Amino acid sequence: MGCLWASYFPETTRIHFIVKPNHPWLQDPTPTLTCLPNKRQIAITPVSIADIDRSNINTSEHRFPPIERLIVTTKAYDCLTALTALKPHITESTRILLLQNGMGSQQQVAQAFNTQPVYAVSSTEGAYKVDQQTFFHAGFGENTVGPLTENATLADLSHWLPSSAYQWREPIEPVLWQKLMINAAINPLTVKHQCKNGALLTSRKAHEEFTAVCQELDQLNHKLSVPIHSVYDIAKNVAIKTENNFSSMYQDVHHHRQTEIDFITGYIIQMANDLQLEMPTNKALLDTVRQISP
Repeated sequence: MGCLWASYFPETTRIHFIVKPNHPWLQDPTPTLTCLPNKRQIAITPVSIADIDRSNINTSEHRFPPIERLIVTTKAYDCLTALTALKPHITESTRILLLQNGMGSQQQVAQAFNTQPVYAVSSTEGAYKVDQQTFFHAGFGENTVGPLTENATLADLSHWLPSSAYQWREPIEPVLWQKLMINAAINPLTVKHQCKNGALLTSRKAHEEFTAVCQELDQLNHKLSVPIHSVYDIAKNVAIKTENNFSSMYQDVHHHRQTEIDFITGYIIQMANDLQLEMPTNKALLDTVRQISP
């Protein structure tokens, strides 16, 4: 997603990627990203997070400068840690844009960086890497952006983020919540049944669980007075539109990566526990994915 968001900006925009040490981009003196299918070339400047850490105590001329605009595309469980490492380079005027799945990590950041303009994004865009310097814009969707802190405003955002890249929604929390419901209904089940999204509707056993998960999510929404009529209908439409896709959680498990289950189903179960609401199907899925996840 970081590569995709880099493609939203004009060619004259200088884009830095803060990457992990030993990232292949760091070995290339002039790294360039290629966006398919339009074959656009994007010049980037990779910076090692280790070099930034060292610059925190380095008083030489190579000290890393303050960050003006920061788009965070880490996994939810890495988000606050990554921002904390960058804190010496974040000022009160730094704009922070968060692109994490689930809920919980955004609120952690908004609390820790409450003097900065902090925005959250709910995205239906899709992209995957072909190789280290090529990515494919596979799913053309929408980016919905809204404020998480008081000084995060549309007027401020419009000064630096291209208007064609997003639509504004205030408040953003209902959008994030609906996306959470969709992720909770689809992602863990694709891991359990090792299937594409569409199979949740065509496999009898998977569909039975899909229905049960959605019914429990509806009960939670009713308790919270959330105006979502039917999680099943919303999630079903997404599963149909993305029937040939593997969910991000499925891909994480497939590639032996940590999942974001604690910020999706885990967050939901925590909310249910606070309300003394039993959600056995969702709880079983949480336990299953936690056992599978590295």
